[in-house]
Amino acid sequence: MSTHRPPDDDRLDAWLASSKPPAPPAQLREAILRSAQTACLPTRLSWTQALRALWAEIGGLRVAAPVMALALALGLGTSNQIWQAGDQATTEEDDLLSLALIDEDYGSLLIAGTQP
Repeated sequence: MSTHRPPDDDRLDAWLASSKPPAPPAQLREAILRSAQTACLPTRLSWTQALRALWAEIGGLRVAAPVMALALALGLGTSNQIWQAGDQATTEEDDLLSLALIDEDYGSLLIAGTQP
């Protein structure tokens, strides 16, 4: 099965095969070589520069801000739950005293009797 090619395609192929691209200007060639040489030179970064580069690489504030907000909310929520758990223990103790029919005034008398 042969595919029919238009004659323009054959002429374009022949022109592309015979054409030669112009040489780049000397200034462009020098700029490319200079940038390649500076890119290959090893550079030592200080730890602050490396940390800044890492911060930029991971997305900076765009990524870190939501993570920090989530960590803050999680910490506040956890501390609130722990605080409420401590409050529930005191209310349960009060409930136990009232179930034992111990009057609250009786507790204050005990405390007052121990003080000089």
